[in-house]
Amino acid sequence: MLSNNETFRFTFIKIYSSAERMSVEVFQIAGIPVPFSSDIDVTKLGHDDIFETYQLFRLNLDAHKLSLLPAFDTLLSLNLSRGVIPFEHQINSVKKLLGRFRGRGMLCDEVGLGKTIEASLAMLELITRGLIKRVLILVPPSLVQQWKEETFFKCNLEFITSDEKEFKLQGSAAWGKFDRIIASIHTAKKSPHSDAIQQENFDLIIVDEAHHLKNANTVGWKFLNSLKKKYIFLLTATPVQNNLEELFNLVTLVYPGELGTLKSFKKNFVSAGDRLTPKNYEQLRSLLGELIIRNRRATSDVKFTKRYAKTIRIQLSKSEKELYESVSDIVRNQYAGSPQQVKMALRILQEEIGSIPPAAVSTLESLRDKLPDSAAISDLIRQCNHLVFSEKVKVLIDVINTIPDKAIVFTKFRASHTAITTALEKCDIPYSPLHGGLTRHEKEKSIKEFQHSSKVLVATDVGSEGRNLQFCNHNC
Repeated sequence: MLSNNETFRFTFIKIYSSAERMSVEVFQIAGIPVPFSSDIDVTKLGHDDIFETYQLFRLNLDAHKLSLLPAFDTLLSLNLSRGVIPFEHQINSVKKLLGRFRGRGMLCDEVGLGKTIEASLAMLELITRGLIKRVLILVPPSLVQQWKEETFFKCNLEFITSDEKEFKLQGSAAWGKFDRIIASIHTAKKSPHSDAIQQENFDLIIVDEAHHLKNANTVGWKFLNSLKKKYIFLLTATPVQNNLEELFNLVTLVYPGELGTLKSFKKNFVSAGDRLTPKNYEQLRSLLGELIIRNRRATSDVKFTKRYAKTIRIQLSKSEKELYESVSDIVRNQYAGSPQQVKMALRILQEEIGSIPPAAVSTLESLRDKLPDSAAISDLIRQCNHLVFSEKVKVLIDVINTIPDKAIVFTKFRASHTAITTALEKCDIPYSPLHGGLTRHEKEKSIKEFQHSSKVLVATDVGSEGRNLQFCNHNC
């Protein structure tokens, strides 16, 4: 008569012998090297073998449980992620992306609803089930380090970035050597990197801030479209910004031909004279419902921190007011009848003069030879350069001095950024700059400094793109 242990081990051998292939696959996914043998003799196992045998039995039992899971109705990644308690809409999005969408789709939740968590959980789910091995994540330069940290700390997955020393030492061959890579899309799309990447087969490609690929005529769009991939996730909160053609271009990257040709798409769904307003709305909505996942704040179960918005009205100085009115008159008088390129420059000029005078200098200089009165424009340039410290900057400094906590100042134009940082420096207020002219490592350094020592972060649009700055409470 067999003891309990012997009976248990015999059962183990019976299960293993009928599931060898499945067991090996699961152990490879988990990264646990377990030696197996199909000819274990129960009678020769000693007392020291009992613990090891029990472990092997449990692993085989887990393998059988995995094989019995009903599609993606049960997510394994929820128990494997660390420090992540996903909201209901995030769990539903992952199930929908992997089940109904078959691993190819666009995550277009509104800002703050956790597209990164959804994509990370979906990726972890595919890895855990053994469906993918090679992963390429393409992001804006400022988000490379953030993605590396979040995939490690939340998913326990190690990625290498394309600017790490170990990666660079391999040259172009690195794109084929490493299985999990995070890279700046601006780096990846350029030769010689693009040539090497196009030769590789990736199981999954994730693209964050995918609205940068909205134009099918750009190098970035053509590059991503040329890559060989089994699954693809595009992440963006703004799939449409200027016209519906942008939406068509993004969907084409995920499901080529699903919306037909561009000509037929425009004919069926774009209103004449208004490229942003759809026609046959319900038909288009139904079609996109099989391609795009979009959760809204109003319908999600996320409880956001209450926001207090305050508009501060500023009384301009006499000279600044006169300058603003003079520039506005030029825009108003010259806009009608001007070429499209000049119209665009005039629109930008109006935005710039609404920021601070120095921000308008470069656009005025570009228009000097394109508009009738070049002497008048030269005079406006002189006035803009003279009004370096506008009333708006002075009020901003006063506001910052009243805030006991850290503050973020967002500005669209580099000239405005320079004027603000110059004023902060003169007032001995510690700040960290964040703009597109910095390298990735310089941006990371600025964020760390702001988190630990600086009072103010002065950022252009690059600072608002996917950055996690939840440790700060005030935005200006």
